[in-house]
Amino acid sequence: MSLAKAFSRIFWGFSAVLAAIAVVFAFASISRINRSEPIPGTISRFEVVQNAIPFTGEDAGLRYYPVIRYRNQDGGLEEFISPHPVSPDRNSEGGSVMLLVTRRGSAVMDTFFGVWGFSMVFASAALLFFICGLAALKGFDQKKHY
Repeated sequence: MSLAKAFSRIFWGFSAVLAAIAVVFAFASISRINRSEPIPGTISRFEVVQNAIPFTGEDAGLRYYPVIRYRNQDGGLEEFISPHPVSPDRNSEGGSVMLLVTRRGSAVMDTFFGVWGFSMVFASAALLFFICGLAALKGFDQKKHY
């Protein structure tokens, strides 16, 4: 087996594993959508986290995680802290957002990335490794002409 084929098969193997993980996350997202109820929520405040970025100003690296209040299926008031930061310019305190809440109380923001984010990240990485496998196959097999 040539070096190019070996590299391309390694990259395609990684691609297959990442694609399988993306499919698992996609089925988990479909399952969440089917067993969840859309519930409106209100952004009550933001949890502000400073990333440690050296040699930058004080405001650099700030991430704003919305704290969302909503009424669960039983009518009780609950809070949900989003695991994904948002821009405070586009989402203000008191703003309305939709959540997908399961019967067990697990919540996620009803946005494209909130629902499909993990599967999209793994699918994109799988595509990148597949393309690298193609490039390895084509790149190593080219003959140099002098």
